[in-house]
Amino acid sequence: MNCATLEGTYQFAKHFCNYKDFYTKSNDLLFSKLGIGTFNKEPYKEENYVFHYIEGIKQAVRSGINLIDTASNYRYGESEKEIGTALQELFASDEITRENVIVCSKGGFIQLSYPFPKNPYEWINENIINTNLAIAEDIEIDQHCMTPDFLEYSCRKSLENLQLSCLDIYFLHNPEMQLARLGKEAFYEEIEKIFIRFEKLADNGLFKYYGVAVWNAFILDADEVEHISLERLVQIAQKVGGENHRFRYIQTPFNIAKTQIYSVNTQKVNNESCTLIQA
Repeated sequence: MNCATLEGTYQFAKHFCNYKDFYTKSNDLLFSKLGIGTFNKEPYKEENYVFHYIEGIKQAVRSGINLIDTASNYRYGESEKEIGTALQELFASDEITRENVIVCSKGGFIQLSYPFPKNPYEWINENIINTNLAIAEDIEIDQHCMTPDFLEYSCRKSLENLQLSCLDIYFLHNPEMQLARLGKEAFYEEIEKIFIRFEKLADNGLFKYYGVAVWNAFILDADEVEHISLERLVQIAQKVGGENHRFRYIQTPFNIAKTQIYSVNTQKVNNESCTLIQA
């Protein structure tokens, strides 16, 4: 198999049976409740490229973590490449198999490349606009693009960086960045186009499931510009993919400073107000 499986994730969890309640089942996969992420702020700093995550990824997996999260733009692709190196070393040493680990990435931000291009605007023109992945108007504040063609390109680039043939979950990354430009209805029309493409990419084996990763979009009040309705996303997924659609996951903050997904009614389901968790 080229992706995580129930049997594979179960066999992985069995090695850590002393970790009480550390694994949870979702969509026929066993997830470690703690995952490892690979984001690093201030990407222009040179040390972000000197100090890598390879040994950290390997140690996390050896310690019972089977959920690895990244994105195409994290450290301009270097995070994905280092995850790929770490996984290949773990595979080669027979410590794990591909079926044991759940690998997630995201597309939406323009990843540029490392070493950082001298002129990022020229890089965008050469690699995105001149290749017909998007037009200039599709790119928000010189960093975010979510045309279906660009997202497919980003997904294929992520697989190349990770040295994998299939992702377990692929997230649309911070789509709320486009809401002010598009307006609500045009935004959801764009989401429908994206979900159509994502269902096709899932059919073609590029990923098993897809989702949406946001910052504040699910916890803002409904009248806020960047608010996203989870119910509408599900309705769109059902429209384009039927009851067996592959839209199964979201990412959103929940911590001591951001409790809203549990404590504030920011969503509606069947016209009833509720928290994101309830939705």
